[in-house]
Amino acid sequence: MPALGLNSTLGTTDWGAFILERLRTESALLKAGARYIAITGKSMVVPRLLDDGSASWVDELQEIPSDAPDADTITLTPKKLGNVVTLSNESIADAPVSELDLVGNSLARSVAVAIDARVFSTAVETAIAPPGLLTSMTAAVGPVSFDSIISAIGSIEAIGGTASVVFAHPNDVTSLRLIKDTGGRPLLQPDLRAAGAESISGARVISTPSLPIGTVVICDPKQIILAVRKSVEVSFSAHSRFTADAVVARVTARATWALNDARGVVKLEAA
Repeated sequence: MPALGLNSTLGTTDWGAFILERLRTESALLKAGARYIAITGKSMVVPRLLDDGSASWVDELQEIPSDAPDADTITLTPKKLGNVVTLSNESIADAPVSELDLVGNSLARSVAVAIDARVFSTAVETAIAPPGLLTSMTAAVGPVSFDSIISAIGSIEAIGGTASVVFAHPNDVTSLRLIKDTGGRPLLQPDLRAAGAESISGARVISTPSLPIGTVVICDPKQIILAVRKSVEVSFSAHSRFTADAVVARVTARATWALNDARGVVKLEAA
């Protein structure tokens, strides 16, 4: 079977699936293991438990008391984002599949970058875009250092979470890489469980330029929900560029996000 590419899938169905898969690999948020929800309708209501309730020790034949967990719901309404690229008909006809796949990668990356940039921001919700999540995260103040990050990891573990990811701007990751112990060995060590990854106290470090320099997000990634409509579409049209002998490729996606338990997502900012 040939590899997916523009000249082998000049349509919508296969390329839609291709873009969905690329979102998982290009987005820092999804790469970290955020909770991904595929939505088929215009919106989805997700139940959320706010606590676990309390079990009680009871004697045999004694009535067991009820202490149900508190719960509420999150309504996820994806909003639209998109991108277009113009390709010559000659390039579609003549270029190898591997080269044309770069166009698909670029389209997917633009969607993923837009999602990450909005999530890791303080932007307010508008009629056309979801809000940034930085203002909703648990806040901590301290330098971008091993001690501050480990303290944030401990605060998440203290409430029963698993802080397995540290998001940081590439400049901050570089600064952490330059910190050495008394023997001159870098403190930021490779994670032997994941090739090419680095970790701090068991939490994988993921570099993303979407975060401001000096702001680090330490989290249990399952506490971040990313919802994407299944109808991610790539469409092609030669009509608008007929006189240029070209085809326009358009990718559109609909996405939104929310925090499940904000205590499991800590934003560390320098004072």
